[in-house]
Amino acid sequence: MNKILTVVIPTYNMEKYLRKCLDSLIIDNRELFGTLEVLVVIDGAKDSSSAIAHEYQEKAPAVFRVIDKENGNYGSCVNRGLKEATGKYIKILDADDTFDTCNFGEFLSFLKTQDVDCVISDMMQVGEEGECKSLWRFNLPQSSIFSLDEMGEKEWRRLWMHCVCYYTENLRKINYHQTEGISYTDQEWICLPMATSKRLSYFPHVVYKYLVGRAGQTISVDVWERNLWQEIEGLKTMINSHRSIADKYSLNTTYVDSRISVRAFAIYFAYFFKFKTNKNHDLVVSLDRFIKENSPVCYQQTQYVTIKKYFKFPIIKIWRKNYQDKSLLIIIYKGIYKILNNLVIFLKLFI
Repeated sequence: MNKILTVVIPTYNMEKYLRKCLDSLIIDNRELFGTLEVLVVIDGAKDSSSAIAHEYQEKAPAVFRVIDKENGNYGSCVNRGLKEATGKYIKILDADDTFDTCNFGEFLSFLKTQDVDCVISDMMQVGEEGECKSLWRFNLPQSSIFSLDEMGEKEWRRLWMHCVCYYTENLRKINYHQTEGISYTDQEWICLPMATSKRLSYFPHVVYKYLVGRAGQTISVDVWERNLWQEIEGLKTMINSHRSIADKYSLNTTYVDSRISVRAFAIYFAYFFKFKTNKNHDLVVSLDRFIKENSPVCYQQTQYVTIKKYFKFPIIKIWRKNYQDKSLLIIIYKGIYKILNNLVIFLKLFI
C-alpha cells in the first residue's frame, strides 16, 4: 500500500513516554492506518526505548519500523528518517509528545486529498496530565491553497516545527541535511524545508500535542542556559548555509531571513530575561558580532525586544553600544519586564 505520510520519531531514553506517543498514532480505520509509515529512530538509547518500539513493529510491521543507530543527536535522527521515508509527506514527532488521535485520522484523510508542498495544522502545549497549557491556531484560508507570501510574516513567526508537514521530495531535491551532534536543531526543520513551499494548505485542527514542563527538557531554562552554545552553533549554521542554499535553489529568502531573526531573538530574549546568570556573556557577544557581519537583516530586526506585542524595549540596541549587561537602562528594562510578566501571571490566575 502506498504511504501517504511518514512520521519520524527521534528517540533517546524515552521509555517513560514512548508508549503513549506510539499509541496516539493508532487509529481505528485500518485502511487509513495502513497508509501511515512510522519510523522510530533509536538514537543509541540506553533504556528500554528500543524494546518498546520493537513491540509495536512486531504487532504492525506494515506501519511501524524501528531504526537502531549509534548516538548522533536529534538532527541525525531526522536525517536518517528522511533518507528512509517512503511517504508522500513527512512529519516529525518527538518521543515525549503525542498526536491528537481523533484529529490524526482526519488529518490522514485530508492529506490524501492534497497536492501541496506543505500542510500546516494547529498545535497544543500540554502538561504531564494532558491538560491544555496553550493553543496555537492560525489565521489561514481553510478551503483553498495559498502561497508562503500570502501567508504573511505575522503567521510565519508563529510557526513551530510541530505545525508543519512537508512534501518529502522537496527536501530531497535541496539535499536537506539537519545539523548533527547538537541539540536545538528543530528550528532548522522550520526554515529551509518551509522555504521550498510554494503551495500550502491548512488543516484547522490540533494534530500535535507538545509536552511542556518535563524535567530535563531541552527548553527548560537551566538546561537551555547550560547548553546555549549548541543553540548558537545551530543559528550560525542557519546563517552560513541556509541563506546560501536558499539563493542556490531560488527558495524564499525573505522567509529564511525571518526564521533566522526569530531564532536569534529567542536567544537574546532568553539571555536577558530568562537566564539566571550572565555566564554566557562572551558567547552572546561573539554571536552578536557574527550576526552583524554575516546577517545584516537579522541584526536590524533584533534591535528591540517585544513583550506580549504591546511593549517594545530597545534593550538589545542599548546593549550593543558597549556590551555592558549592567547598565542602568538595561537593569530598568529587566525590572519592567519582571513586573509585567508577574502581572500577566496574576491576571491569568484570577480572570
